[in-house]
Amino acid sequence: MQASFANAIEEANDESLSLLRLLTPELLADPYALYRGWREHNPVHWDPYMHAWVMTGYPEVTTVLTNY
Repeated sequence: MQASFANAIEEANDESLSLLRLLTPELLADPYALYRGWREHNPVHWDPYMHAWVMTGYPEVTTVLTNY
């Protein structure tokens, strides 16, 4: 269980998961691979640069919108 917690911390601090990446010219031209990666590998994550939770999966978003 400790390893999965360490992985979660590492992923949360991964710059590649930041919404700020959406401002690069490459991603502005084609952001869909990034969106797919977020949905498949980390649909709910903390963006340390934006200081916000990011939810990209439909089930996660509907859960938050209907329960909180």
